[in-house]
Amino acid sequence: MRRAVDLKEMKGENGLKGFDLFRQQRLYMVSISEKTCEKICKVGGGLEGVETEDEVEESHRGGGSESVK
Repeated sequence: MRRAVDLKEMKGENGLKGFDLFRQQRLYMVSISEKTCEKICKVGGGLEGVETEDEVEESHRGGGSESVK
């Protein structure tokens, strides 16, 4: 992810209510749904190396990249 997302921040996200990790007394590995994974990645600013929607829009407007002729 582009930045770390701590447990407290995840607990404050509406889309993550009831996440199994929050019910654990100790932090173990837990299975998560694709929807939960996507939400956590969104909170963390997206995956590193993957363009965000804003970056895609910027590149389509021509910002920051030159077109080759």
